[in-house]
Amino acid sequence: MHQGIRADLFKKYQVTGAGYRKNVRCPNCGSRHRQRLLHLFLEFRTDIYRRKVKLLHISPSLRLARVIRSHGTIDYVCGALHPDRFSELDAVELDVTRIQFAEGEFDVVLCNHVLEHVPDDETAMREIYRVLAPGGFAVLQVPLALDLQVTLEDPSINDGEQRKKAFGQKDHVRLYGLDYFTRLEGAGFTVVRDNPLQNRWPVDVKKYCLDEKEDVIIGLKGPVAAPGLVAGVPQPW
Repeated sequence: MHQGIRADLFKKYQVTGAGYRKNVRCPNCGSRHRQRLLHLFLEFRTDIYRRKVKLLHISPSLRLARVIRSHGTIDYVCGALHPDRFSELDAVELDVTRIQFAEGEFDVVLCNHVLEHVPDDETAMREIYRVLAPGGFAVLQVPLALDLQVTLEDPSINDGEQRKKAFGQKDHVRLYGLDYFTRLEGAGFTVVRDNPLQNRWPVDVKKYCLDEKEDVIIGLKGPVAAPGLVAGVPQPW
């Protein structure tokens, strides 16, 4: 099944994590390719399912959240701006620019395809970094333009159609370029990019209809992850 929004801008700048792609929605479970990417990363590139960790999942995919919560090792917290949409997950109301949890409370934070919707993304990045424990990691996926050096944004654009023209989607407030990594580093993260094809994950990229150019974007709190939290991701951090 096909999936995604058609946008000339996404083609122009070679955007991963967004846009229209053929045959990427699973006919059995309904998952999207970006959900499968994160699932496979957690399964094969970390060992969070084999140790006790506390995990904050921000505005999650329900399908992926169910898988994560099914593991007894995970102390799972779901946070969302509209928690009623995630009542199944016992979600708490959460503004990513003002996270109510204590500093260092979580070993893992998953914040996927959220920051492109947040006007004050720098504050959100700093808040995610703050609630991570030393040695913890965050997965911070966004639509990323591989052929764009500097992020496209303009706070004065607040109309849906104008945003679609400027950033690719009506509900996006920017289109991230390669300076996204510099922004994350400015919030304190050590940034790692893990590509399933280049780094030879033990999965069939074509079978799972993954985007071969899409990396998992990992933000570490500290120069290295806590022993065993992230396994197999190439050095240096």
